[in-house]
Amino acid sequence: MVLWCRTGLLLLAMQPLVLPAADTTAVLLVARGDRSFPPYECINERGAPDGFNIDLLKAISRRLKMNADIGLDVWETVREEFTRGDIHLVTGLIRSAERKRIRFLNHPRRCILLPVRAKRIAHSKHR
Repeated sequence: MVLWCRTGLLLLAMQPLVLPAADTTAVLLVARGDRSFPPYECINERGAPDGFNIDLLKAISRRLKMNADIGLDVWETVREEFTRGDIHLVTGLIRSAERKRIRFLNHPRRCILLPVRAKRIAHSKHR
């Protein structure tokens, strides 16, 4: 009896290992981004979404074998669609207190640094 119980528990523990993987190709991930945020997101000369965020999303969806509908639009339109729940993912969304209240935001996976450089201006005696 003990042997049967142990065997049953072992089979239950192994079950996730032998089940076939979920078919992620049947899932359509709807992703949108800002059409005017180069080099991260923009519309290229062929009229297609382009940029670092787009390339990253395409690579991830290929790796996970997911179909992704990637589109870029005016930022205000993208925000409205995301707030209404019409889209699943916004590319390049930066955290803010306002956005945290609107929708759940996960932990950032990368950090974008945008350095600002200015030329030193000599102070003029004539103000």
